[in-house]
Amino acid sequence: MSNFYGRLKAKSTSAWPARAVGVTQAALALLAFNIGCLIVYNTQTVRSLLTSDAVAKNLIAAEMARSNEIFLRDWYYVNGDLWTFFSHFLILPLLAFFPNGFPLHAFAGLVTAALILLFSWWLLRSLRTPALSKILMIAVLASGISGSMAWALFGETGYGWVLLTSLMLLSLLLPFFIGDNELGRHFRGTLLVLIALLSFIVHLGNPTRALASYLIPALGGLTALLFAPTAADTPRRWKLCAVRGSLPFSALLTGAFLGAVVHVLLIQNLNDIVGAGAALFLPLERLGHSAGYTLLGLISLLGGEPTAGQRLPTLLGAFSVLRLIAALSMLALPLWLLRNYLHRLKPSQLFVAGFAATAFVIVLCVCMLTNTPDYSDVGAARASARYFAPSIVLLLLAFASMAHLIQSALVRAAVLAIALIVSTSAWAVLVSGDSSKTDDVRSAVLKVLRENGLTHGYASYWNAGVYTVLTSQEVKIRQVQLTDRGVIPMRHLSAEHWYRGGERSGPTFLLLTDAEYLSLRDKGLLGCLHSPARLLMASSMHILVYDRDLSQTLLGWEDGRSNSERSVCLLAQTPRTVGKFVSESRALVSSPKDGAGYLMFGPYISLRPGNYVYRTTLQIESARDESAGLIDVTGGSGKQKFAAISLPTKTGTYTIELPFSVRRDAKEVELRTWVSGSATVTFTSASLIGGDFNNPSRMHPVEGARLPNVVR
Repeated sequence: MSNFYGRLKAKSTSAWPARAVGVTQAALALLAFNIGCLIVYNTQTVRSLLTSDAVAKNLIAAEMARSNEIFLRDWYYVNGDLWTFFSHFLILPLLAFFPNGFPLHAFAGLVTAALILLFSWWLLRSLRTPALSKILMIAVLASGISGSMAWALFGETGYGWVLLTSLMLLSLLLPFFIGDNELGRHFRGTLLVLIALLSFIVHLGNPTRALASYLIPALGGLTALLFAPTAADTPRRWKLCAVRGSLPFSALLTGAFLGAVVHVLLIQNLNDIVGAGAALFLPLERLGHSAGYTLLGLISLLGGEPTAGQRLPTLLGAFSVLRLIAALSMLALPLWLLRNYLHRLKPSQLFVAGFAATAFVIVLCVCMLTNTPDYSDVGAARASARYFAPSIVLLLLAFASMAHLIQSALVRAAVLAIALIVSTSAWAVLVSGDSSKTDDVRSAVLKVLRENGLTHGYASYWNAGVYTVLTSQEVKIRQVQLTDRGVIPMRHLSAEHWYRGGERSGPTFLLLTDAEYLSLRDKGLLGCLHSPARLLMASSMHILVYDRDLSQTLLGWEDGRSNSERSVCLLAQTPRTVGKFVSESRALVSSPKDGAGYLMFGPYISLRPGNYVYRTTLQIESARDESAGLIDVTGGSGKQKFAAISLPTKTGTYTIELPFSVRRDAKEVELRTWVSGSATVTFTSASLIGGDFNNPSRMHPVEGARLPNVVR
């Protein structure tokens, strides 16, 4: 194998006439221009487009540096993704020298883009693609193709790393299927080790995702190599796969198995939550709906969606028509080429085409048959098309390696025209664009925060991490959920210590959009927070400033170590089966005519191990000598019983303290009040206190207390 690279270079080089050299030089100039646009995109344009999803790599790199852990015990992973092979590892070593801000994000994007282009070039070179086809294909890829494609690959980089991993895997597998000469022993051994290592790493990160993105597509490529009706005789192809393919696929499967086993063992000791990755089959009557939105998303991903309201008889209108034709052609031409020239493909081309087609079909089935993509509206369908980005690029690379086989001069001219239309769109896709509104809002928010010396706060997911990275961690805004029961931590790509107020001092703030502020106000939730010391406005954003950290007083933020009191917010929407909410006194009231039932249940919070006291204040008006009901604390939707106590029998105002202990993480914890219907009960306040409590409750709990079965 010592002369493998030399033979590869010789076979991919041909004598070009002077005219062809001129065309090639023009294509190289176009490629250089597009690479320049790509640099501007990562260093400037992305700053305006930045989202909390995109900056997650900065945040997880910061947590790794803080904890000196690769697998973070304090982090909340999502859908089993352990981030073993992603661009945050480009940021991590630089944190010792630079602040963790947007420049590091841009650096990671630039390196990712460079690696994608280099490995794409190497793949085309390995497939003996003519020089002009290689240059134009890389120019098309460097143009970004569309705004959504550029963001998925080079901006957010999530799907860019799926593509990069696929290109790396193909680059390691292809030498086993190129040429007839045997690979050198040392070179072959190195390739096998790298294949097994890469397979191990990606399956350690997420076995399900790796199976769908890499392992099954690789098996699809092998299947295409074995069974495709090509000019090569079948016995020769089977011998090639048996002799040359058995070793790399053994290494691939070994790495996959070991990675999956270690993943299962490792994730048991980490925090992992289920998000959008839990795919469920849709009813078949939704197939037409999914198919339509999938096609629309693909057209948008390939840059073919015309701007709504744009006039047709204009230069921009005509160019939009050309982009639509180009997008549809990029979907149809690879299929047409495979159908007509499959018999002329080399084994290496068959393998790559099979890999790409299998990856595309897997995503197509997931998008059309399951609830994984968000097809609630057209905008969501455009965003969900990002799932196709890696497989679409792989199909285009496979197509570029075969384009020279086309015999028809008309089709060859059409392919060249499509490549030029797409590749000359780099400026429009990567550089120009109106993001001034987003920049103005963010600049206004940061100006107000800095003027008021505010450095720590909370916001909903899409407004949290972005500001943290834009300020290089000078202002830390942590993500929260705004629910019907109040403001609670959003344990999703976040660290548990973010929500421990005892680690910080000074004021904090809550950053809200207009819609979020009005929603909290209309639901009465603003009254559940501390009265803000200040209400600041920044453009369309509301900034509520508090003297104390929200995490010290709000329910749902408990860690079992803080002894601060956290109040339960009583609202009209507080879950109950009997009684009513009295807004003037912010109390829940039930009377004998309401009968028996729950005056309050929920709020289904999570509690860390520790000691707690549940404190309630209520008034009882009773004419009968029997218990007015029962208070208890349960977990797991009532399956775990932590503590219970009977309500008094006599008229009066009572404060009841009910201590309990949580030995391991408890989910869906409820603080329930059941009334028997024998008295009027006015429930005025409830709170949860964490700390070291050994005192018994003020009212002795009923031994073996049980709540009657009541339909909620």
